[in-house]
Amino acid sequence: MVFAFSIGFGAFMFVFALTIQDGLHADALHGGLAILPMAVLFFLGSVFAPSLIGRFGRAALSIGAIIQLAALVAVVVRGWPHVSLWDMALPLALAGAGQSMLFAGLFRSVLADVPTHLGGVGSGVLITLQQSGLALGVATLGTVYLARAEHNTAHAFATVELVQMAIIVLLAIGVAALPPFTTVSADTPMVDA
Repeated sequence: MVFAFSIGFGAFMFVFALTIQDGLHADALHGGLAILPMAVLFFLGSVFAPSLIGRFGRAALSIGAIIQLAALVAVVVRGWPHVSLWDMALPLALAGAGQSMLFAGLFRSVLADVPTHLGGVGSGVLITLQQSGLALGVATLGTVYLARAEHNTAHAFATVELVQMAIIVLLAIGVAALPPFTTVSADTPMVDA
């Protein structure tokens, strides 16, 4: 699930930057500023995710996926491609909040049953899958975008976003298959002293 999440996330970041610059004709600085609301709420969501996941369990992951999905739909559907960077600020902020919840929960789910003495190996494998997913998302969906962008940048972005939305729907459904989270408080150290 982390691999699938990373495919969609990597593709979004790559395609969004190209769309802002090529489709909306903004410079790189404005493109970076356009994604700032998403980054800020991803950070804040990551801070609060452990307590929300501890309280609501897997439901917090599903809610995060639904928030992310609704936000991406709002980015693509709401007046696309005739939107300003300001029009995308709130949906992107919500997408960041939803992503943080899903991302933190998936990492917690994967690493929950890894014995302490194998924590380095478990996290290394997880990060390798994450990085592979990011690269594969850029390579595959980025190629789809570039092939379609020759004809219409707006449709190319929408196509890639539809694929990402499908991934998010599958993740929201797949969360139900995750094992129940253990009741470890956020203050409990992860490493034995």
